[in-house]
Amino acid sequence: MVVKKRFTVEKWFEDKLDVLDIFKLVRYSQNSGTSPFFVKEKVFHTLLIDLERDIEDIFKDLRKGTRTNVKRARRDNIEWEIFDNKKIDYFIEFCNEFRESRDLSLLSLEKLSPYLEKMVVFRLFDNENNTLVLLSFLVDKEKNRVRPFYVGTKVELTETITRTLLGYANAYSYWAGIEYFKEQGFKVFDMGGITPQEDNNKLSGITNFKLGFSNNVVTEHHYISPLLYLLTKVKKS
Repeated sequence: MVVKKRFTVEKWFEDKLDVLDIFKLVRYSQNSGTSPFFVKEKVFHTLLIDLERDIEDIFKDLRKGTRTNVKRARRDNIEWEIFDNKKIDYFIEFCNEFRESRDLSLLSLEKLSPYLEKMVVFRLFDNENNTLVLLSFLVDKEKNRVRPFYVGTKVELTETITRTLLGYANAYSYWAGIEYFKEQGFKVFDMGGITPQEDNNKLSGITNFKLGFSNNVVTEHHYISPLLYLLTKVKKS
């Protein structure tokens, strides 16, 4: 999957690195190949789910707590729909409220625009049509692989919108993605990265959440071309 930005190109999920990219401003994200000609920017750990398996077997492999949360989301009439990407301003506003509450970097239209054609957004809502979760997915139709990208969860709590209900909605958003993209013929559901358990930081809770869906840990890498690496160094100096 190729994402063209203003000055650079980002290639996702490749199993090799193109030698010709040495002389270009290229970043490889979640690459499974190796090359001595590129700079390894980061080791990336993620969890992969094989969507070619029966959906019943995939569900059985979820942790008990995750299965329970999905069932309770359905019991509490939480529903989902595909969100209109034309409403990207609302998506950014909703996600930024959540990201600000977690001290995460904020999204912008400039940041998201190159990805819009590759994104599918799910909206999770309650029986009063209150948005509970917006979860975006990056979709690679060539490799039949999909992964969560950016997510926002409702920040303001009420008598009916509780932390417990939002926990159900978050679990259901990922499960709805697994079901939907399997039906669409995709083969791999990528949970979107985890933090090694020995790293005690604010992302460890997210890792535990994702491990509720799969324990199939895969190691990939982020690479950047030498030219992009040098340009980044010059810019920082």
